[in-house]
Amino acid sequence: MQIIEQFLQGKKNNPQLCEDEIVVTENFIAVIDGSTSKGTERYTQKTTGRIAADMVASALRQWVPADADMASAVDIISDTIHNCYLLLGVLPMVERCPENRITASAVIYSHNRQEVWMIGDCQCLLDGMAYTNPKRIDEVLAEVRSLYHKLVAEASDASSSLSVDYGREYILPLLRKQCRLQNASVEEDYAYGVFDGIGSPLPFCKLIPAHGVSELVLASDGYPKLLPSLAESEAYLAEILKTDPMMISRFKSTKGLMPAQCSFDDRAYIRFSRL
Repeated sequence: MQIIEQFLQGKKNNPQLCEDEIVVTENFIAVIDGSTSKGTERYTQKTTGRIAADMVASALRQWVPADADMASAVDIISDTIHNCYLLLGVLPMVERCPENRITASAVIYSHNRQEVWMIGDCQCLLDGMAYTNPKRIDEVLAEVRSLYHKLVAEASDASSSLSVDYGREYILPLLRKQCRLQNASVEEDYAYGVFDGIGSPLPFCKLIPAHGVSELVLASDGYPKLLPSLAESEAYLAEILKTDPMMISRFKSTKGLMPAQCSFDDRAYIRFSRL
């Protein structure tokens, strides 16, 4: 595998606060997106999103065998997070309060299997063909946030200031409650899969065969649209941030661009070819 280009950028322009991660090993290439914490418990010095990215990255570098299939890899990574709860003595608390869990999404390329695995909301291109794995609940709440801005915030001139995301504040209670749907029953309309060490995301994962694919791009959902080159993806993001900084019109999100931020979310991008 040959890396063509890669990029990692935190939304606050501070590498220490970035919760995305890129992993490159002999066997795996991955983009990991640690989820923004929605809980109130802080049981380590790092955010739960940063811990999650570290846990998934460590598992891929050290514990997932080169020939592992998707199911085995998902189990190993999930067990890694579960064991972290045991070491910290917080397992009962995170079982009771899912908003405090160590949570991440990831898109992983297995060189041995020649497959791409999508766990949670992430994206990829295989020879220019786009694949996503969005959460329906996020799409619904993004619409609610957009509607709130248009019907309430704009009417009161609250949206004229970008210092406070009133729509985010409005949906935050639901964002916290939606964590109860992580790795829930597939029969639940709004359930979704993530790495959180509680339950298995496997029923929600996507496996994409990559046999015969020449060039791949893996990225987090910090890019509104994934394009074949980093420059194109960055340019599209910049245009969205300029014309719709609150992310309520052209690209509806559960959060927008805030002061002292360079984007609405952390972002990671890696493009590589198979030799």
